[in-house]
Formats: sequence, structure tokens, C-alpha cells
Amino acid sequence: MRTDSEEAIRRSIIHSLLGDLDEQESRTLENWLKTPEHQDFYKKISNREYVRCKMAGLELSDKEKARERLKMNIARRIERYRRRKWLGRVAGIVLLLCMGEGVWFYWQNEVKQTDQDLAERLTDSSLPVIRLASGKEIALNRDSAYNLDGGFLLAEDGYARYEPTANVKRADSSQYNEIRTPRGTDYKMILPDGTKVWMNAESVVRFPVVFPTGERRVACDGEVFFDVARDSLRPFRVETAGNVVKVLGTRFDIRHYEDEPYSAVLLSGSIRLSRGKHEVLLKPGEQAQLMEERWVVGKAGASATSWIDGYFLFDNRSLEYIMRELARWYDIEVFFVDSDKQNEYYSFEIERSSSLKQVMNILEKTRTLDIELKGRTVIIR
Repeated sequence: MRTDSEEAIRRSIIHSLLGDLDEQESRTLENWLKTPEHQDFYKKISNREYVRCKMAGLELSDKEKARERLKMNIARRIERYRRRKWLGRVAGIVLLLCMGEGVWFYWQNEVKQTDQDLAERLTDSSLPVIRLASGKEIALNRDSAYNLDGGFLLAEDGYARYEPTANVKRADSSQYNEIRTPRGTDYKMILPDGTKVWMNAESVVRFPVVFPTGERRVACDGEVFFDVARDSLRPFRVETAGNVVKVLGTRFDIRHYEDEPYSAVLLSGSIRLSRGKHEVLLKPGEQAQLMEERWVVGKAGASATSWIDGYFLFDNRSLEYIMRELARWYDIEVFFVDSDKQNEYYSFEIERSSSLKQVMNILEKTRTLDIELKGRTVIIR
């Protein structure tokens, strides 16, 4: 059961974020914020742009219902901060946790950072970037909201939901936004039609400011997983390097890096791949690769989409391929002193949240390899 003091602080924090703090609550919050740890915590969750955009994005006629939904979103946002390993040590912080219809306090004594290697990768320099149709570029923090030209980008349950503003016209469908992920990070977003998009490292997705009435068309490069919202009146098309995927509602992965052939993997539904006059229809569980301007279809292995489940799965892959994958994720440079090592084949599985050193240890134990780590450089002898 909460004490009167805890209840007063809880109410003050929420009302502060909603912008309707009264005089008594203002004094309560001011006293609570005298503690440095409380100041740090409040700064992390009090993104004014997040709250303002969230309210603007709630198209509900019932304002009270909108406010209640926003309160729950704020509570979930705070909980996500608590769970993040890379926030480091935070002592004596009062956390708001969402419990059904209520919100209660939990005194978090310590959040330990268990993977320093991962924390070092998640720096400002590794943030995804959105390039707006106007040419303006913005670095994207996963838990922040943004007021863009003609739309909002809202943090929602691990995804960034893009919502065009009400005054955006269908004619603006010729204007495109572009999101790029650098080495070392991925990014998840939801398009206005409800389609979920998950970008792997070193990937690009281009989407219109607003979808036109006849179709939904996006473009991508790198590796991107799509969970397409079904809409029989507006087919969904993905363009990549001259290849087109046509779908209505399905889940599939597209992979196209400069040093690899184009490939597509279908998990559910149906997709039609086309390049010029050559077309192929994929069934669930199949993978298509473009080889010498023709489609080669076969059974998709579990490794094809393991990245969306949070782990690397290498099944009899060359060390050259493995290190290329690791280089994208860990943002490293790889040098082979003995070029013959590139053609050795390995099979292993490990979580993508593992440190680079942990991955290298597995490789060294699997086969006789001499691996040296120097900062962001890996030397293999």
C-alpha cells in the first residue's frame, strides 16, 4: 500500500508530464527533485516533445480516455528505462510501474550494467538517422518522440510509430522520408497503415510522407523485415535495386547488401518477386535468391531470420561471411593475416546482445584460430 507521500509524488510526476501541475504538486515535485538521482531519472522520462506528440497523435473524441491512455504510455516508458542495462547504476529512484489499471511505486536500489561492450556501442554516434523530404536530418533516440515535417514519430512499445499530421494531403505521397541505421544498431518502426518494419544494421528504408489511395510503396536496402498490415484495396510493394516485392498482408525478410546477392525469405502469407520480366511466387518457408538475373528458390533455413529473434545463427558458414555479419553489428574492421582462414566453415549460435569478446571466444574454441582484438579492429591469423 502506498503512503500519502508516495501517492503525492506519483501524482505530481504524472501531472507534471501532462502539463496540469497545481501549486501544491509543484512544491512536492520541487522538493523531490532536490536529490541528484531523482533529477537524473526525471530528466530521462520528462521528454516534453514525447508527451506533446503523444497527445497530438491520440485521435480520440473522449479526452479523458486519451489522458488515461497517455498515463499508461508514460508508465510503460518509465518501465522500459528501468529495464535497460546500459542506463548504469541508478540508486534510490522511485519508479512508476504500470499494473493493470493502477500505477504503483517501486524503489529500485540498483540497475547493474552487465555488458560494458554493448553499452559502448549504444552511443550517440550509433543512432539511426531520419532524413526528411525537406532534406533535414535528425538522429533518432529509441525512447523519444519527434515532431517532423508533416508528421510525428512516437515511441510505442519498442517501436517508433510514424503518423502523418491531419493536414497532410495525398498529393504529398511523392515526398519521401528515409531512415538509415548505422553499423552496430537496428531499428523498429510502424508505418501509418500499421505495417511493422524492423531494420538490421547498415540498412535503409524510404517511405512516403503519406500513402496514396491506390497502393503502399516503400524502398529499402540492407536487411529489413516486414510484417505487412493487410489491405486488399492497397497492395504493398517494396523496391530494392530494381527488384519488386508485391504483397497484400504477410511477413517476410529482404536482404540486399553490396557484397551479397539479393534474397527474400517468406515466413507467412504470399509474395511475388519480380525483376524485369522474371517473376517468382514464394510460399511460406521458402527463400529466393537472385543469381545471374534469375530467381533461385529453395527452403529457407532458420538462420535466415534469426536476427529478428535476437541471435546469430551460423549454419556451416564461411568465416569470411561470419566476420562480415559481425562487422556490421559490432562496427569493427576485420583483417585476415592468413587468407585461407576466410574459407573455413563454422556452425554456432549466440545472442546478438553478447559482447564481441564472447563471440570471438566461441570461434577460438571451435577451431584453431589466433584472434587479436585491438579496439574496433579484429586481426585473424
